[in-house]
Amino acid sequence: MKPIKLFFRNRFLRYAALFLAAFSFLHGQNKLKFGSDIFLAEQLDLVSNKSVGIVTNKAAVLSSGRSLIDELRKLDQIDVRAYFALEHGLELESSAGMIVEDSQVDETKVYSLYGSTKKPTREMLQNIDVIIFDVQDVGARFYTYISSLYYIIEACSENNVELIVLDRPNPIGGTYVDGPVLDDDYKSFVGIDNLPVTHGMTVGELALFFNDRTPRRADLQVIQMQGWKRDSFWDDYDLRWVNPSPNIMAYEACLLYPATVFFEGTNISEGRGTYTPFQIFGAPFLDSNQLRNELNKLNFTGIDSRAIEFVPMSIYGKAENPKYKNSICEGVQLKIVDRDNYKPVELAVYLLHTVYHLYKEEIEFTNHFDLLWGTDRIRKDLLSDKSPEQIIAGWQDELNEFKKLRENYLLY
Repeated sequence: MKPIKLFFRNRFLRYAALFLAAFSFLHGQNKLKFGSDIFLAEQLDLVSNKSVGIVTNKAAVLSSGRSLIDELRKLDQIDVRAYFALEHGLELESSAGMIVEDSQVDETKVYSLYGSTKKPTREMLQNIDVIIFDVQDVGARFYTYISSLYYIIEACSENNVELIVLDRPNPIGGTYVDGPVLDDDYKSFVGIDNLPVTHGMTVGELALFFNDRTPRRADLQVIQMQGWKRDSFWDDYDLRWVNPSPNIMAYEACLLYPATVFFEGTNISEGRGTYTPFQIFGAPFLDSNQLRNELNKLNFTGIDSRAIEFVPMSIYGKAENPKYKNSICEGVQLKIVDRDNYKPVELAVYLLHTVYHLYKEEIEFTNHFDLLWGTDRIRKDLLSDKSPEQIIAGWQDELNEFKKLRENYLLY
């Protein structure tokens, strides 16, 4: 081989080796193991010779993307006596608020915790020694999976059943904590405890928090993740994104959910019945260009918007009746352009304030609005013409108190 060709070949191989080393290092830096990975690989002895109940759904995959349920079926040493289905069901096919019926997986009973009861009964638990909880949360107080976790902790403590929580990432990060802390008068299934709107905690950390606030503590163990960092987002890792509920159809929707979900409590569509729920909002009485122009004046950090029209429809196999079904709505689509400086709960206040002041005669608030916020103060502040800055300032003292309490339960 000629010297010049040999020189370039060696240089190419050297650079290729450096590139592969750098790639391997970065890939290793982003390697994350869920609690379920650790449990299956190292801690099956926790359930040996015990009858087991599983609380999960199809979004609770391993970090490899494999189904937890499928992996458990392969294991002879786990005696699974029952599954428990939360809102949307095991297969995540039921739309929001739809009753989930009892069913079966193979020969195993699936008890619904989103039907006649939301809390496991004594009869459901009579042949179970330990419950394994593995469910993907989205980091917002009103997402009902964590309300189910609260009731499961209560039921386990009352019936002497062990509880193992397989920890998972908070997909919107573990540092953003914001919003009013829920008032006791507004506790509901979309606000089960005194949390702010975004709590910045994992399901394992929430389990520890809830366990200290029930009348009798459960025998609880949290299987921690390996490699998760508090200031990280879901897509900082080499992970498959599985929609955790039918209307969180993309990771972008998960990030926008704490900003736009409050339109559920108004007569403005939050985009249900489309393929971009929570990424858009609108109504027949809005003027999309006017609204977009007003929002652009805010120059809100981290977000961009564009004027759109959309028509809500029933897009699922099972019945759903979205607001303004088959009607043309004008509104805006939101796009996150600076995720590190994006504050969804503050954005919610600015969005609501702008819409209210443009359309005071048309906009309506329902009881659900106060339940989502966990207080009636936000609605009253909007109606009394307080500025967004005044509204946001109004929850800072209670939020700071929660942040101090929260420190006692952080695992990472």
